[in-house]
Amino acid sequence: MAKSLRSRVVIKKPTVKFKKFKKEETNVGYAYRAEHTVEIDTGICDSEIFKTLTHELGHLLLPDLNEKQIIKFEKFYGDALWKTVLRLKRKWLKNTTNKAK
Repeated sequence: MAKSLRSRVVIKKPTVKFKKFKKEETNVGYAYRAEHTVEIDTGICDSEIFKTLTHELGHLLLPDLNEKQIIKFEKFYGDALWKTVLRLKRKWLKNTTNKAK
């Protein structure tokens, strides 16, 4: 059984910014709690953008969790959301293709 993570939850609309990070930069995303803003590197693929966005939003939503807990949050929720997006995209493409025939 999964261990329960206790944290206060911050519900506030975030600002998401995309920008090109420097080549020597090792991070692909940042969360700025004071501004409730996330920055994501534009040099990564769509699935990585999605997972990074989930990770950084986790920092804003659950500020009491440590990095290890946020990584777990990202893996559980980021993967589930990404698979759902792909499933919906496939369904949409199938419906669009069938209508064109």
